[in-house]
Formats: sequence, C-alpha cells, structure tokens
Amino acid sequence: MSDYPDFTIGTLYKAIRADRKEWTVGWYMQKYDVFGVLEHFIFFSEKASKWEYAPINADTLCRYTGYTDAFDNDIWEHDIVETDDHLNGEVLFGEHGTEIGWYIQWKDKEAEYYRQDFGYWVHKAIIKVIGNIFFEKETIHGFNKQSDKSDQGSC
Repeated sequence: MSDYPDFTIGTLYKAIRADRKEWTVGWYMQKYDVFGVLEHFIFFSEKASKWEYAPINADTLCRYTGYTDAFDNDIWEHDIVETDDHLNGEVLFGEHGTEIGWYIQWKDKEAEYYRQDFGYWVHKAIIKVIGNIFFEKETIHGFNKQSDKSDQGSC
C-alpha cells in the first residue's frame, strides 16, 4: 500500500518541478498570471500546517493510479511496467476498446493480444514498475515522448 494518505478531495499527481528538475507530488492546479499566461503548479504539504506550491513542467504530469506493483512501488500514469514474461507497456488513462479507465498500452509485438485492462494486471498478474516515459526511454525499447525530456533529472 502507498505511503500517501487517503486523498478524498482530489486526484494525486506528480510532475517534474520547473525550478529544480525533480519530482514533486501533490495536487495539480493551474492559473493565469497577470499577463494571461497559463501557469501550472503542484500544491503540497510537508507539514500539516504549511502548504507550498511548486511550478511544474505540465508535459510531465502523471496521475496516481491508487495501486502499487508486485514490489509495493506506486504506479503512476506514464510509468513503464514489465510483466513476469518481460514484456513492457505504458500505464495510461483513457478510452481503450469499449471501456474508459486505466489500461496498459503494450509496446512489445509479442504482447499484441495481451489484455490491456489495468485492473487485471494489478490484481491477477505480476507486474513491476521499471521506469516512466520521461526517464530511461533510451534504455526501454519502444518508448518515446513527443519532445526530449532526457535533461529533466531522474526518477
């Protein structure tokens, strides 16, 4: 189970901070500045009485799935997971087949007919998080994002 408290007021997110090039976890917020430029932030609290916010790179925004892998690692949107058969896929949220929800987009040709529904894999099979699309993409075959994120730290 995750170390995060039960967040009942919204979805938990993580993203890469714009100022430090490291992950931050909290609630996603956006606002327009005085010049009409849309800004993206993660609000977080390291102490119950003190709330802070961090500017983020919105292209790295990842939702928390609420689940952990076979080794108790949190699973986030855009994580790369691997089956016990050593097949890789990206965790995504959206429409897949006739359903809407969490699913795994398999990247290996051998997994072409594997189930995509995320619930099956976290409850019935062994998967582990091996990275995400923002880091380690050079070492994980088949994964790349529209722009190069390799200079944004490590996860």
